[in-house]
Amino acid sequence: MIFKVRQITGATFFFAALYLMFSAAPVSAQVVYDSTASNAAFSNLGVSSLTWQHTVTAVGAKKALFVGISTTADPLTPGLPICTTQPLLCTAAPLPGSASARVISVTYNGVMMQFVGFQVSADLRQAVEIYRLVNPPSGMPFNVVVTLNPASVFQVVGGSNSFTGVSDSAPNGVFNSAFGINNMPTVSVGDAVVGDIVLDALAVPPSALNAVVGANQTERYNGRIFFNNTYDLGAGSTEPGAAGTEIMSWTTTSSSNWVLAAIAVKQFVNTAAGVSVGGRVLTSAGKGIFRARVTLTDANGEAQTDSTNFSGSYRFENVRVGETYILNVSSKLQTFNPQIVSINEEMNDLNFVAQ
Repeated sequence: MIFKVRQITGATFFFAALYLMFSAAPVSAQVVYDSTASNAAFSNLGVSSLTWQHTVTAVGAKKALFVGISTTADPLTPGLPICTTQPLLCTAAPLPGSASARVISVTYNGVMMQFVGFQVSADLRQAVEIYRLVNPPSGMPFNVVVTLNPASVFQVVGGSNSFTGVSDSAPNGVFNSAFGINNMPTVSVGDAVVGDIVLDALAVPPSALNAVVGANQTERYNGRIFFNNTYDLGAGSTEPGAAGTEIMSWTTTSSSNWVLAAIAVKQFVNTAAGVSVGGRVLTSAGKGIFRARVTLTDANGEAQTDSTNFSGSYRFENVRVGETYILNVSSKLQTFNPQIVSINEEMNDLNFVAQ
């Protein structure tokens, strides 16, 4: 862990304290959309891979990258659909290295992404899959590489979306999916809350033509720009989370077999029980000061105090991690510079020396 401890004086302290009290992030950090990228490919011989570059612009932790992949198992030329002759190629959930998987693997900057979920359409021809990577590298473009089974993928659209403020331990909720035969793809997400973002991925056949995103959703990518603006095949969108069930929907030009999947990108919430924070208050000669008053103030202005013992030691228990605090000391005949400190784990060496 890296901590930032800084001593400040005079007007600098006054303005820094104001900034922390009114501008610091709360314990719960809502999910914030970061960036999107996409690509598509088609081949009558089958598509074996799809690559594009994505830049995660946000820095620091609490980031996540999600990739949605929309595929169709129909060759481009007329003929018997591959799903009729080899149904396992169309229905098996992806397993790395499996010959029956549509998507064999997804990597970002060479790092394997984790499988989230898979759903196939009623006619077995369209499928959608979602993958994720927690805390991906940021600041420059890296390749998203989707390795595909060319025996079962003849057209593919891939889209990547990155977010900040995401939970490290549970970056997404339940994988929700639906399929149907009409021109109104719809799926429900029941575990999103205010502060989350709902993310979806749609797969439709070329005969569906274009897909229009539902109300309150923001379209993040579509396939038409890669297919001569003729049809979408795949698309993705986001919507802010809210209390209750979220409905993600699209409207296609023509009725068709469709499949739609969605997840809630979950916000980071600090649920730690708290840690202890302490140190000593010393004279300029290094001797402990008895009954000095130490105050710990959080970004919301809430303060707790402790008095030093005979050795000059003080301690605060159950201090929330992931927050920034101001430590101040008052003592007769002694002056001390306040400290601003970011608490990420137990700290026992936050000492003060009289000026």
